[in-house]
Amino acid sequence: MEYPGPAGARNPWLPWFVASVAAFGLSLGALAFVLVEAVTDGSGGTATAQPQPAPAPEPPLRYRGALPAAAAGLGLAPAGPGEPADLAFEPAAPGEGVPVRLFIPAAAPGAGVDALTGEQLAAALRGEAASWAAFGGFDRPIEPAFAGTPAEAQGILAGLGAGPFDLSRFRFFATAEELRAALAFDSGMLAIVPFEGLRPPMVALAIDGMDPARGYGEPARWPLAERVAVRAADAGRPVCAGAGGGGDRRAAAADHEGGGDGGHPDVALHPGGDPGHGGLDEPAPFAGRATSSQRPISRRARSTGRSRTTRSRTAASRRRT
Repeated sequence: MEYPGPAGARNPWLPWFVASVAAFGLSLGALAFVLVEAVTDGSGGTATAQPQPAPAPEPPLRYRGALPAAAAGLGLAPAGPGEPADLAFEPAAPGEGVPVRLFIPAAAPGAGVDALTGEQLAAALRGEAASWAAFGGFDRPIEPAFAGTPAEAQGILAGLGAGPFDLSRFRFFATAEELRAALAFDSGMLAIVPFEGLRPPMVALAIDGMDPARGYGEPARWPLAERVAVRAADAGRPVCAGAGGGGDRRAAAADHEGGGDGGHPDVALHPGGDPGHGGLDEPAPFAGRATSSQRPISRRARSTGRSRTTRSRTAASRRRT
């Protein structure tokens, strides 16, 4: 049996306990000192972040010609008289340059037609086909119309490759809204309207299997389009089709305008889609339906076809057994 020590004896661990308490206090003091130095940055006041110098903004690219609506957000500045220009926007011939605005042939619902070939469209606009019945529609006379000016119409219709048109046969409207107000359900009007002007009850017509209003075909090949050539102003060389690399800001701006894929602009690749679409950033509502050759196969139809095939194979195997 262990007996306690004599009364008044000192605990041998007391000095170590006092030393540990002192060390703990010193560590708290050191921690407080470090925190104060970090907060005040050693100057006795609150530390403040040093402002970084702002980078000098690069001067905007300057251009000549009419700026397309699809390039309005690129931050380009027009070149003044006598000032050098980095880019030049010039009208392009049909089939060349970059399509920046599409025009769509539209008919009244009473025409009974939703697709034509390029030759049929040219014949209808020239008066060589007097009635929609010539194209499988109803027997109503074809009345050509255009939303815009006669000079604009001649340039757009040149994309059909059918030569100049007799515009005296056309009815011209200042806006697509005015044209839509004059388009009756049972009229025979054949109107050429901007893509963004399509509204019910207009029926957008496909041309040679291409139908930008319904998302079919390559819009860069669409014949009825306003086209622009983007060129480097210093050398006069086209930059929209082959510019995509290096550090050339002129090439980068032209590549943005050209869509970065060989001259196909965002506005033409995504008409009626979401905002990568230049001037066509809103879906254009339209009346009518897709033709049977253009209508995509639904998921239900594909699954129904697979299930029928499976049932046929099962029945055949049962007959063999």
